[in-house]
Amino acid sequence: MRFILIAAIALLSINILSAQKRFEKSLKKDVSYLASDELKGRLAGSESEKKAAAYIANRFDKMGLAGIGENGFYHDFEFSTPIKLEESGNLMSVNGEGLVLSDDFFPIPISESGKVEGEIVDISFGIRAPELERDDLEGKKVEGQIVLLNLNSPDGIHPHSKFKKYNNWRERVEKINELKPKAIICYGSPEDLSIKGLRAYNNLRSIGTIVVYVDEDALKLLKQKVKVSIEVSLLRETKTGRNVVAYMDNGAEKTVFMGAHFDHLGYGEYGNSRYMGPPMIHNGADDNASGVALMLALAKKLKKEKDLEHNYVFIAFSAEELGLLGSKAYVNSTLFDDYKPTYMMNFDMVGRLNEKNELGIYGTGTSTAWDSVLTQLDTINFQINRNPSGMGSSDHTSFYLNKVPSVHFFTGTHADYHKPSDDEELINYKGMVSVLDLAFATCLTLDNVNGINYRKTKSGNSRKAPSFKVTLGIIPDYFGDAKGLKIDGVSPGKPAEKGGLQKGDIITKLGETQVKDMMTYMGALGKFDKGDKTKVEVIRGEESLTFEIEF
Repeated sequence: MRFILIAAIALLSINILSAQKRFEKSLKKDVSYLASDELKGRLAGSESEKKAAAYIANRFDKMGLAGIGENGFYHDFEFSTPIKLEESGNLMSVNGEGLVLSDDFFPIPISESGKVEGEIVDISFGIRAPELERDDLEGKKVEGQIVLLNLNSPDGIHPHSKFKKYNNWRERVEKINELKPKAIICYGSPEDLSIKGLRAYNNLRSIGTIVVYVDEDALKLLKQKVKVSIEVSLLRETKTGRNVVAYMDNGAEKTVFMGAHFDHLGYGEYGNSRYMGPPMIHNGADDNASGVALMLALAKKLKKEKDLEHNYVFIAFSAEELGLLGSKAYVNSTLFDDYKPTYMMNFDMVGRLNEKNELGIYGTGTSTAWDSVLTQLDTINFQINRNPSGMGSSDHTSFYLNKVPSVHFFTGTHADYHKPSDDEELINYKGMVSVLDLAFATCLTLDNVNGINYRKTKSGNSRKAPSFKVTLGIIPDYFGDAKGLKIDGVSPGKPAEKGGLQKGDIITKLGETQVKDMMTYMGALGKFDKGDKTKVEVIRGEESLTFEIEF
């Protein structure tokens, strides 16, 4: 009897190992193709994106899933590419003295293309608030004028500001635009970084008027009585993206959505690459061939299950890298209305499980069911980092905003993020199988849970991240470190590298501020301006080191 039991256990172990190897092989096959040079980085709207979509549709078809897009498996949508500056035609001069594009000024992407010249009308903060007895436009003509607009607030940007409802920079600009100026020159926003980031990474519509932003040096010239000339030339293109949508009909009343984006950065032509060299293919093995491969494997596992209480919709999204455009297009379409979603599970960057087995699961506050189910499951092999917020930089956010309980599985960022070096040979396939098993167990557990409720969460940390005008040039370890903020990568040519900081260092102090986590680090960074020098204290191995850096 004992011999039979031992043999049975041995056979079970062999079967488990055999199944694991089969899934590793399947995951590797999918990641290897999607992250191959043949697909040229799967840029949204490109022929390589369509080729990747065809591959995914074929995989769904072979599993026996039904295509439920508007055209078989496909759901096409139009989107605007990130706005580019034309090589010529973006000029600005003050009293005939030329300003330097990107250093002294730059067009904000809500700008219209065109050319204007004339004198400036300073309209201060441009706020009309009769309830607060303030009118910055009293006695000033705005129509047909070039106006100078301060995007700060009269009493500062803070939660208790009297003018809080007027502090959104875009709403402020659009309100002034209603008065028909011929150009708006902006300055002084506390959101400098977020506005500057929009230069190459945006999908904003033009408001029909020239809008530029100037820095402090240019502002000094503009505060004098001057004549200004501005020429803006922006390139906007409309392209078609393609989601791939499949359906597993289990004859149930309820439906679960599974998602993973399959687009990536192409050659980095939309400006969201972290690579500084000549054009190269960004294969995006972890981001996000890994998530698509895992979703396909999960579909295969679920297809073999009997008597499931949910149907499943599997969606490979495009244009995630441009601002979740594919998932937004889907949830705003009639396709989304055809099914009643119980919850949504999103897989984005699940291919780099580290030696600590750290797994991020974000959105755990979007339903009371998530924490309960994860606690029930055998997660002894994982160090799970839970984040309750439903808001994030991946496609689950689009579903959360449509009141669907949604979570995002994520194995962490790394030095290859948004670089050509995010290649297939760096994927941890055994780790992916572990994440697959946990996702599958979560589905089976939730299949028997009634009334999975939706719950609204805070947008992130309870404290608003402070704005800052400088960067250290590091990639922080997404999961942090108890001793401080660990550096997961250092950008070439930035203050961190120039000062001697390295990957693996743990920042414990920046200037006079003790660094304990991301928020304290950002708070410290917000105290510096370009040109400032300070000291950074780090732990490197067993040593405590101090470096001097200049922003």
